[in-house]
Amino acid sequence: MASAPVDRVRLERLATRFGAHFLIQLIDLFIAQGRERLAAAEAGVASGDVSAIIAAAHALKSSAGNLGAGSLGQCAADLERRGNSGASADALAPMVAALTDAFAAACTALEATRTDVERRTA
Repeated sequence: MASAPVDRVRLERLATRFGAHFLIQLIDLFIAQGRERLAAAEAGVASGDVSAIIAAAHALKSSAGNLGAGSLGQCAADLERRGNSGASADALAPMVAALTDAFAAACTALEATRTDVERRTA
């Protein structure tokens, strides 16, 4: 069985420790920045810029870890490692596609959590 895209217990801990409003802002920021990072990775694939792909994967790995998006973080770490090992942009392209899918799954889970938090604090 595949693990959940996001660790809801971790998100609840963040909400308890820092407040619901903080968690909502963190989710919104993660989604906005994640979209920018994926766009940068896709542009890197299109232009053959491996360093841009690696930088985007590294940033996503870090932010995914903060929100408990383990599958996304692992996907980004694998992509970063492969890029740092000398893979070409063409070789990384399928991994960027997988990263996009993992990001979409994490966003779906985060948006559901965001809705739950908003409902509880309204």
